[in-house]
Amino acid sequence: MKHADAFFDFARERHEIYLKRSRGAPLPWTTDPILQRYKFTNVFRELDRTTVWFRENIREPLRNDSRVLFATVAFRWFNRIETAACLLSGPDGHNLFENWDGREAEARLRRDRPDGPYVNGAYIIKTPDGMDKLKGVLWCIDQAKLTIKKAMHACHYSATMKTVHKILTEAPYLGDFMAYEIVTDLRHTYLLENAPDIMTWANPGPGACRGYGRVTGEGIDRYDRGKERDRDRVIQGMRELLVMSQNPIHWPVEWPAWEMREVEMWLCETDKWLRTLNGEGKPKQLFRPREFLP
Repeated sequence: MKHADAFFDFARERHEIYLKRSRGAPLPWTTDPILQRYKFTNVFRELDRTTVWFRENIREPLRNDSRVLFATVAFRWFNRIETAACLLSGPDGHNLFENWDGREAEARLRRDRPDGPYVNGAYIIKTPDGMDKLKGVLWCIDQAKLTIKKAMHACHYSATMKTVHKILTEAPYLGDFMAYEIVTDLRHTYLLENAPDIMTWANPGPGACRGYGRVTGEGIDRYDRGKERDRDRVIQGMRELLVMSQNPIHWPVEWPAWEMREVEMWLCETDKWLRTLNGEGKPKQLFRPREFLP
């Protein structure tokens, strides 16, 4: 691939930032002007702040419990720590992620967080017309119960991540992107930890397809994720990058190993980085390093 070296160079530089700030090293953590100015995710989704909170407070306590699937869906629909913390423990200690009650969830959030916001802006959350965001998300969660039951049944029969992803998208307003977030979380629970396609399947979004076109040198418009043939070609290319990540020239052996999720996510971030580097646009969020200082 024409620009595979740049893909991994950028990934190593971003992970070095994570390691330096984790050690309490002083600023600056990088000499890359783009990484200094704009926000990019960690190479590993498991290291991002929201996922760390979810893992420690919800996913791990329920990792071997069948309620983990519903709890994951509910959490990712809001995808906001402050909202989840409110739902996790009320005045009576009632954990709504373990025993859901939509009416109590609304009453608790309107009382304790009357001004919101209730959802994270990391991705678009669509809800029915005519409802405010909170009521709309709670309606969606309740409507997803039958789909969750179907997905649970599939998991118990050794379903693949791809199969569970497809089932989840059957729920009203549960889109392709959020379904991928959910199955990525479930990969770390008893439901999908042994899925046979962890290292072979991913759900490439528009950013990943653009990023893959940049890495191959074919251009950002070469692959249309809406076309199955293009999507399959991108997934195949992602598998090739995953194999390359196992080469110590590209990724130190003492660092955590990549899976297909890391490849997909880093193609998105590479698209943002190269778009900025080439003067084609800028990321929406600025990097605020003071938020990460000890």
